[in-house]
Amino acid sequence: MIYINTAGDFKYFLPLSRIMKIPVILHIHIDEPDDSLKWIKADCADRILFPSKATMTAILKHSPWIDSSRCFYVHNAVDLSEYFPHPTPQLKNELSINNNLPVIGIIGQLKKIKGQHLFLEMVKRLSEQNIKAYYIIVGDDNLQQGKYETFLKRKSFELGIQDKVMFLGYRKDIPEIMNLCDLIVVPSLREPFGRVVIEAMACGTPVVASAVGGIVEIFEDGYGGSFFPSGDVDVLIEKVLYFFNHPDWWKKQKTLALKRCKEEFNQKIHTHKVEEHITDVFYLYRSMMNVSKRA
Repeated sequence: MIYINTAGDFKYFLPLSRIMKIPVILHIHIDEPDDSLKWIKADCADRILFPSKATMTAILKHSPWIDSSRCFYVHNAVDLSEYFPHPTPQLKNELSINNNLPVIGIIGQLKKIKGQHLFLEMVKRLSEQNIKAYYIIVGDDNLQQGKYETFLKRKSFELGIQDKVMFLGYRKDIPEIMNLCDLIVVPSLREPFGRVVIEAMACGTPVVASAVGGIVEIFEDGYGGSFFPSGDVDVLIEKVLYFFNHPDWWKKQKTLALKRCKEEFNQKIHTHKVEEHITDVFYLYRSMMNVSKRA
């Protein structure tokens, strides 16, 4: 039995495993649609696991050559020993956050489908309404050699909000940043799952997220956060304003976010589900081999 937790270059490895009659589970984490599945010969896997039902459905629609009976989804999980609610005095000091203004953040790789440009438009509009807050953008743009990051910084100047937004770049202290933020915004245009959402929720930080991909499978609207139509900055702003105009509701969302994450997205549950698939494939394969021997 071989379990592959990636979508790397298995163009030759997967067909070879079929020839050698070794069962393979391919657990992939990709955006939809993605032609790499054909390139790596994914149809040679005995089972394909996806991070969300939405991604699995989109992939099967885009790649009808994949045997749907071999496809299942297992939601990602978060390490609750690393992501949990705690104060962040040192980080506040580092970022010169020394008052009670709310902190609104967006965390993730800098690329257009993650929607950082929409976050900047949100900041501009909120500032025009005299909403005072700290806004932080965490992530780098290594895949595009900094082109999108350059675009975002130029856009912040064009919008006149360069002094209101902190670009923090790549950070290793994401749990601390999640706890620093009063609200995490996830304006993705496409998202296979949305790990940043469960990381925020594990820290008791509510989210306002676009209703796309696997994100809508993480929580129900009003149970740890709010949704808005992807790309709709007007509704995004309404949702963010509602959080800060209703502090009691915001506190309730903090509690609900943490509860939801502990119950549905802890590592133990994720591991158990993966183990079930491994066991299932193993026994199916052994049954097939026994039938083959009797024949």
